[in-house]
Amino acid sequence: MAAQIFSAITVIIVGVGGCVAYFWGANKLVDLIFPSRGVAGAAAID
Repeated sequence: MAAQIFSAITVIIVGVGGCVAYFWGANKLVDLIFPSRGVAGAAAID
């Protein structure tokens, strides 16, 4: 029973980590292909 719970928690952590890595990587790729022009990135947020 404990092994099954540990396995489930591990799979959830790996899955959420994979989603975060996917969106982080996609954001970096889009920023590389389509760089922002004009104001700096921090100034564009305000």
